[in-house]
Amino acid sequence: MPELTKMTREEFHKYFQDLQAKAFDLMKRKNSDYGANTDPFANFRMAVLVEVENEKGILVRMQDKMARLVTFIRRGSLEVKEESWEDACIDLANYAFILAGMFKEKASQPPSSKESPS
Repeated sequence: MPELTKMTREEFHKYFQDLQAKAFDLMKRKNSDYGANTDPFANFRMAVLVEVENEKGILVRMQDKMARLVTFIRRGSLEVKEESWEDACIDLANYAFILAGMFKEKASQPPSSKESPS
């Protein structure tokens, strides 16, 4: 078995920066497609239509991406070639940031307007 060529710290930092830039660009484009006017969470708020809390809806989407990554780890490949393991990682990171944004939004509301946890 050939020896693994390890990524240097500098190579990783550059890769991380590149992924962040890709993730931010993708988030902006998708947010434009899915978001309504100025509400960046409009499509995520629709989870309540099926009686799912917004935050839980995001966690379900994250679990979908994690399931895809588990499949990649197990098989070493993915059937849908148009979405790579890297794309799934970017989506997962973006969902985490969207979830953080929803938490921040909720935390900044006056106590009387905060939704009570279910």
